[in-house]
Amino acid sequence: MKSGKFGQGAAVIAAAAGSGGRVHESGARSAAQGVPSAQGQDVGQRGGRTDAQARANPVVAPAAPDAADAADAADAAYRCSETVVHREAVARALAALPPPRDMEEAAALFKVLGDATRMRILLALAREELCVCDLSELLAMTQSAISHQLRVLRAARIVRSRRDGKMVFYALDDAHIERLVAAALDHVRE
Repeated sequence: MKSGKFGQGAAVIAAAAGSGGRVHESGARSAAQGVPSAQGQDVGQRGGRTDAQARANPVVAPAAPDAADAADAADAAYRCSETVVHREAVARALAALPPPRDMEEAAALFKVLGDATRMRILLALAREELCVCDLSELLAMTQSAISHQLRVLRAARIVRSRRDGKMVFYALDDAHIERLVAAALDHVRE
């Protein structure tokens, strides 16, 4: 095993593999990229090492921080520095939780509302009842794309439809939806 100013060869590679570090073959260049040395060998651009030296003794970069470690460090500011459970507060919060089915349905509602195109449709329908043609013109989208979004909104009981001859008009299903949309806009505008 060679020893030099760039590390301990195989021992360095083994240490890097064990620690999660990255191994770089710095200086390893093809003949077209290398710089000829006085002896006629290709010399890499770092440290005057030949390509053969770079392959024999790669340089080990320090291990990058693990993504989980970075997330833990970022979350540390939002955690208690001491673990103390306030049992009375936990009991009150638990008693106030709705049944799991209600929470799942509410989460599904927010998932449907969490699309910018659907939000634009809802904002338009909050103003007045519109047909697919109107929404297509207003939002500069195809009628097919509008119909697809309306189908999702109808399935979630967020909009309702009304047929008038050959036309189908859409409106918000009820005042709750209108308040949800208005509350979302109020929140982002604050």
